[in-house]
Amino acid sequence: MPPTIQADPGAKEWEYLSHGAVVVERNRWFVATLVAGLIAAGAVTAVAMMLPLEKLVPLAVTVDSHTGLVTSVEYGKSVSDLTQKEAIQRSDVARYVTARETYDPQDYATHIKMVRVMSDGNVWQQYEDDNSQYNDASAVKRYGYKVRRRIEVNTALPLPNASNTYQVRFVAIEEFPGSQMLPVEKPYVATVTFRYSERALSNEDRIINPLNFRAIAYRTDQEIANPIASSNKGVSQ
Repeated sequence: MPPTIQADPGAKEWEYLSHGAVVVERNRWFVATLVAGLIAAGAVTAVAMMLPLEKLVPLAVTVDSHTGLVTSVEYGKSVSDLTQKEAIQRSDVARYVTARETYDPQDYATHIKMVRVMSDGNVWQQYEDDNSQYNDASAVKRYGYKVRRRIEVNTALPLPNASNTYQVRFVAIEEFPGSQMLPVEKPYVATVTFRYSERALSNEDRIINPLNFRAIAYRTDQEIANPIASSNKGVSQ
């Protein structure tokens, strides 16, 4: 009668060791599979969370044939695409930049008043300092009564990841009334941060600024382009 596992201690030990090795190997593969599954799930989740941060947005640009200046043009933002909030913000920002950058010795007080009504305290103080009669770089000192500065706003676009901040590209057109000199165009970029204030306004100021727009930060930078003499063209302010 051949020996059985029960009767042969060596066979019993061999069966125990071989079975145990299979169990251990199976458990190891199970753990490895579980870890790999968790890693894969984590990677998929991470990619899903990053998708909103990465997107391709088609952008159209125009190139000025005289200066070579490249200006972005909004893509897919027709009047019907704009929300009421966006439309109001763009209008307020464009009005503010136009008032602040315009210089007309015949109507200077009107623009100063609009800037005052639409500026927060620090920004208004900055404007006053820049246009002080004691500042040799002020528009009054530089232009006097011989130059008029008009503003054409090209684009007003919100900056991504910056709350209530718009970038406005505009052209300042310096004209010389009563002179044979051609107007000179200079392109600029203005960055405006704003809020809508709860501060009380007089009835007169409320007519100028019905929603109480307040610029809380303002800066301008000249675009990299040489000033050019302008031929006759349509102008909007």
